[in-house]
Amino acid sequence: MGRKPKQSPKETADVRLGVKAYADHRGVSHVAVIKAIRAGKLARSVTWNDKGKAQIDPTVADEEWVPAIVAKQEAQASQDLDEPGVSFAEARTIRENYNAKLAKLEFHKRAGKLVDAEIVKREAFKTARIVRDALSNIPDRLAPQLAAESDQFKIHRLMTEEIRKSLEALGRDLELEPAETETLNPDETA
Repeated sequence: MGRKPKQSPKETADVRLGVKAYADHRGVSHVAVIKAIRAGKLARSVTWNDKGKAQIDPTVADEEWVPAIVAKQEAQASQDLDEPGVSFAEARTIRENYNAKLAKLEFHKRAGKLVDAEIVKREAFKTARIVRDALSNIPDRLAPQLAAESDQFKIHRLMTEEIRKSLEALGRDLELEPAETETLNPDETA
């Protein structure tokens, strides 16, 4: 990465640049050049002067730079596919968080505070069907009595009483027995 190198009329095979000058030439930071030197990616183009400073042949370094950067990008891409970018400590924290949540769910399930959602849906469907059937039978039971009546208050009272009786019967029928509770929550006894 970086911009295209600046072309200078002074560049010849004998010209050597310092780290900052080569960084300016490449359009990158001097830190990127130092890292490339330390990683050995500019091995043929770098020599050291008497003061221990790097002297870079820009022509050779440009030839080394492109393959080195491409190789780095390919390595980074393959690493990104292998690892999601999460450190070991972060992954462990995430795992422990999920384990704590699972333990909490298991505790509540065994304490009887949680039940399987599928069982609840199945029981709700059965209950709704029973209620529907009970209420649907009211007209069949009342129709003969109501047909003979002309007093609206007596009709109202008869309908109210029949609805109340049906709902009370449903309430008694739908109360959960201890055996049915165990059926709804099989893990409670485990």
